[in-house]
Amino acid sequence: MPFKSITDDKTGQEMLEVSLTGQKLLDYPLLNKGTAFTEDERRQFRLLGLLPPHVSTFQNQLERRYQNFVEKTSPLKNTYICCSFRTETKLCFTVFFMSTFLR
Repeated sequence: MPFKSITDDKTGQEMLEVSLTGQKLLDYPLLNKGTAFTEDERRQFRLLGLLPPHVSTFQNQLERRYQNFVEKTSPLKNTYICCSFRTETKLCFTVFFMSTFLR
């Protein structure tokens, strides 16, 4: 596995230690945060130039995806949006799915 759970000795906070960087990290949907990677994370994980320059929050990503979803006029286009989203970032897709379809 390219990550493991660790606990910060000072704060007691649980976090993931990730061994992937660059394109390999972006290709791993469980770890890909898309534009929600901060500037520091982009430097640390060698993502500079691989993502759009705009840093966005996780919530902003969800809102953009939802807006794209509701604006599409055909089930096929909506299926494409959901499939591409799921392939790119599983965490964001899971939250999107639960908040959109399980209301």
